Amino acid sequence: RKGTCFRFDHVLGSASSQADAFAQLAPLVEAAIEGFSVTILAYGQTGSGKTHTLLGSGGGDGVAQQAIERLFDGASGCYNLLVSAKEIYNENVRDLLGGGVLDVRLNPVTGRPEAQGEKRVPVASPGEALEVLHAAFDLRVTGRTACNATSSRSHLIVTLHLVAPGEKASSSKLQIVDLAGSERLNQSKAEGTRKEETIKINGSLLALGDVMAALAERQGHVPFRRSKLTHLLQDSLDGQARAAMVVCCAPGEHCRSESVCSLRFAEKVSRAVELGRARRLRPAARGT
Repeated sequence: RKGTCFRFDHVLGSASSQADAFAQLAPLVEAAIEGFSVTILAYGQTGSGKTHTLLGSGGGDGVAQQAIERLFDGASGCYNLLVSAKEIYNENVRDLLGGGVLDVRLNPVTGRPEAQGEKRVPVASPGEALEVLHAAFDLRVTGRTACNATSSRSHLIVTLHLVAPGEKASSSKLQIVDLAGSERLNQSKAEGTRKEETIKINGSLLALGDVMAALAERQGHVPFRRSKLTHLLQDSLDGQARAAMVVCCAPGEHCRSESVCSLRFAEKVSRAVELGRARRLRPAARGT
C-alpha cells in the first residue's frame, strides 16, 4: 500500500548472495560458541524462499550450512556436538531421528522446557551434521496446496547441542527453525487434512506473534504455553538467549497481501528483539 513504511535491522534484495545473508547471522554463531543459546528462525509465506535461504540451491550454500561450518571451526576440540531434529505437526512434537511423539516438559537439570526423550546424534564433522540436517528436511511433512506444490506442513527445529567435556546438559546450542509457511485458506484452497494443517500452522504462528508482542510490551505474563512451538522456543526468547528471524517475501504482485502480513510480523519481532541481557548457559569452553 502506498505510504506504508517498515523498519528492520537489515534488508537484502534479490541480488544479495547467500554469503551476504550469512554475514548478518555470523555473530550469532560466535555467540553459541561463547556459551549462549542461539536461535535462527526463517519465516514467510509458503514458497517465498525460506528453505532456499537455509539450505541453498544451485551450488550455493544456505545460511544453515554456513552456520554449521562456522560452528565446527570455532567449537572443534572445545565441545562435543550432538544434533536433534523434530517437527511440530498439528500441535504434536515428532522426533524425526528417533521416531515417536514427544512431550514438552521442564528439564529438571536446566529448568528449561524441552522435548523429553528426543534422540541426539553425535556428529564429528560439518558433513555429518549436514547429513542430519538434510535428512530432517526430507522427513518433515509436506503437501500440495494451491500456493505451493511442496508446501511444508510443519515447523522444523534442528538443534546443534554443544556439550562441554564432562557435562551432561548442553553448554550452549544453535537452533535452526524453519517455520511452516503462512497462508490464507482462501488462497491455499486447502480442504480436509490440508485445511486442518493450515489452521494449526496459522494458529501457532499467531501464538508466536502474541509472544513477540508481549515481549515487546514488557508484559508481566508472556503466553509461551499457548502453542507447542512457543513452549519449545521459550528458552530461546525469554531474555537469556540470542535470536534472529529471517523473513522472506515473494516479489509477485499476487503475493502482495501475504508479503505485507509477513513484513508486519517482522516489524513486531523487531520491537521485541531487546529481550534483556542474554546470559551464558555455561562459561565459554574456549579461552576467549
